[in-house]
Amino acid sequence: MHISQEEISLGMGGDKLARLAGHVLSQQCYYPLWPTTQLPVDATLWAAHAQVPATPHIMILPSNFRYFVKEVNGCVVVNPEHLTKGAGGGTFARILVAPDSNKPINIGAQIVRI
Repeated sequence: MHISQEEISLGMGGDKLARLAGHVLSQQCYYPLWPTTQLPVDATLWAAHAQVPATPHIMILPSNFRYFVKEVNGCVVVNPEHLTKGAGGGTFARILVAPDSNKPINIGAQIVRI
């Protein structure tokens, strides 16, 4: 999440990872930092395909931060971290989406350690 390097959050309390995921959702863009200095971006393709016109039910944001599953602004945000770490196993996310007549969305997610 390159966005963590750009956020100014002096004295901000609460959950940093949920706040960063909230920035991605509120900016309605898969890659919210423009222009980025670390990755080349094709402006035409970015404008055509990087926009998120509505809040998704599930967003998977892999990063170097510790794994997490959080509900942020009506979206289940998952960071599975890394499948492998050096010579050892890492983590992955298991997600279950099941219809439920009483709820519009029924999503279960867990992080599994290898």
